[in-house]
Amino acid sequence: MNSKISRSYLQDVRLGFVSDIKSVINNNVTDILIIEGFLIYSIEELQSIYNLSYYFDECRKRRFHGTYNPPNYFDRHVWPSYLRAKKHAFDQIQDLISIDSTNY
Repeated sequence: MNSKISRSYLQDVRLGFVSDIKSVINNNVTDILIIEGFLIYSIEELQSIYNLSYYFDECRKRRFHGTYNPPNYFDRHVWPSYLRAKKHAFDQIQDLISIDSTNY
């Protein structure tokens, strides 16, 4: 079995995800829709639907305690990638509210 996921498969998953979310909103299925995951802010097709956006910042605390191979992988790759994604989220969503959940 090929362990690589094709780019077209990921695009299909993304389009299906966006379609499902828009369907829930357009059909008034719910008054409140919670979508979890900070990478959601990088999906341009969804940026117009956010009424309230919260960014719970706890990545470093949670991921720092993981086991990575090689040992410096977290500091060299995981954390810098997270910081880039976080900056992108705040650049894309004007009223994004940051909540530091590391102390809870």
